[in-house]
Amino acid sequence: MENKEYRPVKVPRMTLKEARKRYTKYKAYQVAEKLGVAATTVSSWENGKTLPNCKYLDAICKLYGVYRGQLILKLKDEDKYV
Repeated sequence: MENKEYRPVKVPRMTLKEARKRYTKYKAYQVAEKLGVAATTVSSWENGKTLPNCKYLDAICKLYGVYRGQLILKLKDEDKYV
């Protein structure tokens, strides 16, 4: 059996807004339409005022073609990342 050195794959981490702009051509209001939420809701998620729940986070990941682990979720006025 061959000994292969484990090399973790570096995955780019990005905010919701960065992921939307990097992996899709959608505007925030178009993402909102696809998710069935208000455009202000998507804006709040992207600006760190609120965070999407698991249902919407999974839908966003599928829509953008990214993994949850790639997304940096942080409330604007807090030091903690989620």
